[in-house]
Amino acid sequence: MFKGDTCHYGDCQRTTLGEGDFCYYHSANRSEKLRGLFENRAERQVVFADLIFDSYDFSATKFINSLFSRSVFRNVNFKGSKLWGAMFDFCLFVGCTFEESEIRHSLFGGAKLMNCSFKNSLAIYSNFVGIDARHCDFSSSDLYYSSFAGSHLVETQFIDCNLKEATFTASTRLNVSFRASNYEEAHF
Repeated sequence: MFKGDTCHYGDCQRTTLGEGDFCYYHSANRSEKLRGLFENRAERQVVFADLIFDSYDFSATKFINSLFSRSVFRNVNFKGSKLWGAMFDFCLFVGCTFEESEIRHSLFGGAKLMNCSFKNSLAIYSNFVGIDARHCDFSSSDLYYSSFAGSHLVETQFIDCNLKEATFTASTRLNVSFRASNYEEAHF
């Protein structure tokens, strides 16, 4: 599913950055090189696990079948992005925005989200299983067939959302609002 060349540095098994011969950790000027890969907002398939993204602007970028597992995202802007089959499992998101994004068949399982916004987004058929979401806002989003099973949700808003066939079984919810959402069509 994920393609990419292996780093040419010794026994390193990480994936190379774009067209280069080395992974992020073995590249010279790695931060600048990584930023350069996203400047044109073109459709991307990337394999970037275990990285740190601080104050990146991924707005209006399209990531298809991309891997970001175990990465850290601080103040990253995904506004208006298309995330189709993106793997964000076990990532940490702090102060990120996914507003007005289109998220399909993506995985956020086991991720920790703090002060993040998914307002006015389409997040269908996506996996939020086991997330730890604190002070997050999913308001006015379409969450059709997405799963939040086993999640820990604190001070998180699901106001005016489409929750048809969404799953919240075995989740813990503290000060969570489902006001004006069709929560009766979800699974609790």
